Amino acid sequence: MTYGSPNVLFGGKRSVALLAALLAAGPACDLADARTFTGPDADDEPDAMRQAREVSAKRICRACPALALCLDYARSFGPDEGVWAGLTADELREFDLLAGVA
Repeated sequence: MTYGSPNVLFGGKRSVALLAALLAAGPACDLADARTFTGPDADDEPDAMRQAREVSAKRICRACPALALCLDYARSFGPDEGVWAGLTADELREFDLLAGVA
């Protein structure tokens, strides 16, 4: 594998396959502003703004046809930030702990 290969950049063959399936399913976030799910580039987002943004992102996720695929994909690489499958990165870590995965 070379550094520039999709397998390295996107977390391995399983993650690449999950991402391809996720994108093929037509995720609802594809039509939304990415910052709704990831936040601003700056690290100083006020808590109230972050919470409102996360509520908006989760609302979009609830109606997403790719929700289950998104959850599998997010769990395959463990994001440090953002909203994935209607869960924040912290909630995903908690989900994995409760599921006995971590």
